[in-house]
Amino acid sequence: MDLYKHFPRSRLNFSHSFTSYFALLKKHDITVMDLLTTSPRELGLKSGIPEKELVYFVETLRNETPVIGKLKPAEWVSTGDDVMDSTLCGGIAVGCITEIFGESSTGKSQLCMQLTRSVALAGWKSVYISTESSLETRRLQEINPDLNSVYCINCTDLESQQHILEVQLPLLLKQGGFKLVIIDSISHHLRVELSAGGSYRRFVENRHRLLEISSHLNELCDEFAVALVVTNQISDFPEREIIDSEYKPISFDYQLGWLSGWDDATIRGMDFAKGMIPSLGLQWSNANMSTGVLGVFNQ
Repeated sequence: MDLYKHFPRSRLNFSHSFTSYFALLKKHDITVMDLLTTSPRELGLKSGIPEKELVYFVETLRNETPVIGKLKPAEWVSTGDDVMDSTLCGGIAVGCITEIFGESSTGKSQLCMQLTRSVALAGWKSVYISTESSLETRRLQEINPDLNSVYCINCTDLESQQHILEVQLPLLLKQGGFKLVIIDSISHHLRVELSAGGSYRRFVENRHRLLEISSHLNELCDEFAVALVVTNQISDFPEREIIDSEYKPISFDYQLGWLSGWDDATIRGMDFAKGMIPSLGLQWSNANMSTGVLGVFNQ
């Protein structure tokens, strides 16, 4: 029984009436999670423990556990396009990281600038951090005439990027009134730095650095209730051909889209994205709540 592992301060650990049932709970592989999520009647039939005893145990655990807080209602930043908002189930989620990746000239920066316009129309401000080059303010002004609502920051190297994210950005967000933070792109400086060296120690250090960055950004999203959008470059991921190309149309993977009822546009999109993966690897991808791919399709 894993009660002490999850609730070390619970008085049930020292309750004779409960500890006498430890053997039965362990015998039937019933964990604390099972106690909290399964009906007492079902657990009683499985373990032989009286139902009223199980109800008492569960109520005791619930009363001893402090409520951290209620879940915040979902909040979204509109992309300005109804079709894209519908695809994203409402838009760009507030309180988490959203990653947009794709090849060059697929509209990543264009979408980010459009987001600043949507935020400005709602009466909020945004922060635009540009890492690849100086931000094209003329292009931004064409999309979002209200430049007073956009705080633009340029960083030229990894050291300045780290200082901006860890020092300047939190201080700016503390002023209030912000709903969107854009980093375009997150991988420009990191990609070169993290690719240096091939030792296992270097690999572990790179993973630790990415974990620190993602944790810090997630904390900012939660603390200041902002939507954080990062653009990312891509790496080629050649598809391994298991069968000859002439037999590919009769393979299950090739026919899966039509068998599942997908439309032609969705199938083309899946084929397009199959050979690309975001830079910075799986460690970074797992840190993002949502990820989208942009591309240009040949009609």
